Amino acid sequence: MFRSKYRERAWWSMFVGLLFAFSGAYVKFKPMIIVGILFATFGVILLEYDRRVAHGSDKS
Repeated sequence: MFRSKYRERAWWSMFVGLLFAFSGAYVKFKPMIIVGILFATFGVILLEYDRRVAHGSDKS
């Protein structure tokens, strides 16, 4: 289903991040929202890294 291990981890990280953020917002617990945003941000960074590696432009 996923083309690489990074892509799978990125999507799971974003899913968990959104879950944390929404559940934190539901119970009004700000640290949980922040952790959710961090997880989702990490997922986006992993997707970008995977895109760069897949296209061979891993040089900065």
